[in-house]
Amino acid sequence: MSKQADLSSDAQSRMTEIFERLCVGVDVRRQLQQPKRIHRAATPVRMDDGSLEAFHAWRIQYDHSRGTQSSFCEE
Repeated sequence: MSKQADLSSDAQSRMTEIFERLCVGVDVRRQLQQPKRIHRAATPVRMDDGSLEAFHAWRIQYDHSRGTQSSFCEE
């Protein structure tokens, strides 16, 4: 399984646990379990030793009904 799939699976299991603790309804769960947009970026950085390393980041947007909301995960 890829690292991205592992992150997604981990996030889904955490969300399920949180939904159960907060007694979140099924309709809200469905809406929040599927992101509306996923933005991926890689920023190349020149390290002190002269090598070039890329740092990956994601911005995941879910529901916009209460304004812009996002989660951020950095590799």
